[in-house]
Amino acid sequence: MILLRQWCGAMRPVIRHMVIALGLLGLVPYLAHAEPVVSDPAQAVLAANEAFYRAFSQRDIPAMDAIWSTEEQVAVSHPGWPRLTGRAAVMRSWRAILTNPGSPKIRVTNAMVKVDGPIAVVTGDELVRGSVLNALNVFALQQDGSWRMIGHHSGASRIRSADT
Repeated sequence: MILLRQWCGAMRPVIRHMVIALGLLGLVPYLAHAEPVVSDPAQAVLAANEAFYRAFSQRDIPAMDAIWSTEEQVAVSHPGWPRLTGRAAVMRSWRAILTNPGSPKIRVTNAMVKVDGPIAVVTGDELVRGSVLNALNVFALQQDGSWRMIGHHSGASRIRSADT
């Protein structure tokens, strides 16, 4: 497992550059919502996390769809909802949330990332309607070198904020 992680780490920049070059040649479809190319894994994960919250705040369904992995099993736990597993159920939930005019505005603060090989976890505070929710986002490194979400959990916190 350690050798595989070392190999993946060593090959990641090569693969990323190949994907970019092929994209420039028109041989790989351009991902309109792909995160910028970042060589530091922690920064790349934070960029993917920011893309997730940008899609959420802009109610951008195609961008939200692009954030979620198609290579891994995914799950989501929205506040007050049962846990949903599988990409179809997760994306149905996001379409329902993003198309609901009553859905609140949201922003994240205090994001902290931990990368361990091909998996990364981001924790942070979601500011929603004067309340703070604890957020936990899990990302997986994909075959194309991008980080895609495989899990999102948001739940109540005892902290209240006037900063929303």
